[in-house]
Amino acid sequence: MIYIYMKELTSLDYCKLIAWLIYHKYNVILNKIQMQNILFMCYEQYLVSHDYPLFNDDVPKKCLLGHVFPRSYKVYLYEVPQELTVSEKERFLKDKDTLRMITRTVEDYHGYFFPLLIPSEKEKMLGKLSNFFCKLNKEGWDGCNAFPIERDSYLNARKIVMDTPDSILRLWNVFPSPNGTISFEFKERNIATMSVGNKDFSYVVIKESGDYIMEQMEFNVDKAVDALIVMSNLFG
Repeated sequence: MIYIYMKELTSLDYCKLIAWLIYHKYNVILNKIQMQNILFMCYEQYLVSHDYPLFNDDVPKKCLLGHVFPRSYKVYLYEVPQELTVSEKERFLKDKDTLRMITRTVEDYHGYFFPLLIPSEKEKMLGKLSNFFCKLNKEGWDGCNAFPIERDSYLNARKIVMDTPDSILRLWNVFPSPNGTISFEFKERNIATMSVGNKDFSYVVIKESGDYIMEQMEFNVDKAVDALIVMSNLFG
């Protein structure tokens, strides 16, 4: 029943909710790019959790500054209203789980968008991961026999990005792997890589002598972040 009800709410409704939350909690009025990027984060989080979209009236499009939902972008081209009516608040309160998810997402991401218009390393990498999960969700996405990107692999990679400083992330690229996992690869030279799976992660480091170090272990976000930092300090 909640699923049917939530379909009545549109991208425009959620823009108003996000604008209201941020204005009353942080005293900030969003510009159109900030709004679109936070709306995308909410859309993505809901899709990951429920396997169906937060709303049906629009789908995200990639642009230079992140993601845009064309309908709400056009309607709220200059400003999104910062107030909600009593009836609007009542509508959102009918699904408290979704309301909590959006509130939590706003809290997690607002710092990445205020007052920035240029994406941080963390934001850019999160955007790439989102694209991998949302678009590479069918077998053969590489034109051959690649497996869909696994949800837990994607979520584990997100945890790593969220907990890793920008100064470290800028040294790495992130790629989808044909086996359905996510890979972090050192940018400057092909000397270090980390593969993040559903339940474990592994890394390979090639030393100047030509020797290499390989290790695989059960996934733990702290250990994975530490591995990225150690490899970055070693070669960066």
